Amino acid sequence: MQESKRSVARAIQGLSPDRRLTLFLSILSLFLVAVMAFILLGYQPADDVVNFFNQAMYMRDGQLPYTDFEFEFPPFALLFFYIPGLFATDLATYTWIFAFECLVLQIAALWCVARIVPGGSGRYVACLVFAALMIAYMPESFKKFDGIVMSLSVISLYFFTRQRWALSYGIMGVATLTKLYPGFFILLMVAYNLLSSRGGVRAVARGAGACVAVLALAFLPLLAAGVDSEDILSFLGFHDSRGFHVESFPAAIIQLLGLLGLTEVGITPSHYTYDITGALPDAIAWVWTVASMAAVLLVLVYCVYLMSMGRTSTRDLVLSMFVVVVSFVLLNKVFSTQYTMWLFPFIAILCGVSGKLPVLVRAFMVMAVVMEVFSLSILCFDVGSAGYVTVCLIRDLILVAMALMAAKGLRDGWPYGGDVTPVPAAGPS
Repeated sequence: MQESKRSVARAIQGLSPDRRLTLFLSILSLFLVAVMAFILLGYQPADDVVNFFNQAMYMRDGQLPYTDFEFEFPPFALLFFYIPGLFATDLATYTWIFAFECLVLQIAALWCVARIVPGGSGRYVACLVFAALMIAYMPESFKKFDGIVMSLSVISLYFFTRQRWALSYGIMGVATLTKLYPGFFILLMVAYNLLSSRGGVRAVARGAGACVAVLALAFLPLLAAGVDSEDILSFLGFHDSRGFHVESFPAAIIQLLGLLGLTEVGITPSHYTYDITGALPDAIAWVWTVASMAAVLLVLVYCVYLMSMGRTSTRDLVLSMFVVVVSFVLLNKVFSTQYTMWLFPFIAILCGVSGKLPVLVRAFMVMAVVMEVFSLSILCFDVGSAGYVTVCLIRDLILVAMALMAAKGLRDGWPYGGDVTPVPAAGPS
């Protein structure tokens, strides 16, 4: 037995670093599939996946989205909801296929994370952090589709580091037209191409062409099928009229004031979840929508400014994406638990340090795990209770601290044991 173990160890040591990484990723991918199957064996479909199934069945029956039934997401979300519906007409089977669809893309994202991080032990650290976050959230991830959008974003980033400009922008365009937040990443990619020595105007032009093609693929088939041209853009303002989602950062602060007796706060059902009501939240909700978007754009402008001052490594691009998306999550009126999935690949990449982990990176890694534990703990409390509000606030304050750490790292230099795999300075654009 011992001899066979030594033989296996010698065989693994005899592999090239790239083949060892491939073997590691293959084993880790199979483990993730096994975890998914174990979770789904006793799983009762609930929450958002039930809505996805219903919408897929509406389309199978010939109904048009946006016109015949309400649909709150951009057009490419329809594709990911409909694909499982091609093979299943019952909810249980649909859920299995949808979960597999999500997991395949998340495994693809895992492999991309491994290739983005520089060689050495950093790749293994990044993969383990990413896989740990995936597993922690896996029981909830199959009810949602945020893992799909997160995966498309990191796949796009991988091709961006390979100077596959059109493909990278095209995939990020698909992600944006699945759930809107990756649009911020496109703006950062444009700034990166223009302000660094990588890609330039030609890369942006190729990216713009890819995005136009994606727009055509998203909207022209729906218009040809008879979807009303006004209805098709209804997703842009779907949440404008709603109040603060009960789990959002501003809602948590207002609820804390309510628990302290400083203002009246109520809870009301809204869009399959809950919003808060009361004189204070009702008065500021419409202003907050504009002010929060302006604040996120200011954060984006600050990141672009740092790029113009020479912060143009691929690591700096990852930091910029992380800072912007955390700002959006924290300031948005809606913050559902699954939004933390948007952060997973960036957290993993920033933790992917070869050699001894610097103190800042170790703290960042620990905070990411604690943040996700608190994010999942929210599900254990009654909505609006003191425990619920406390857990929301702790999670959000950890995110604030992580965003400030990343912003400082962007300004002063992230304590990395080597840069993220760099985009070559010259090459095809």
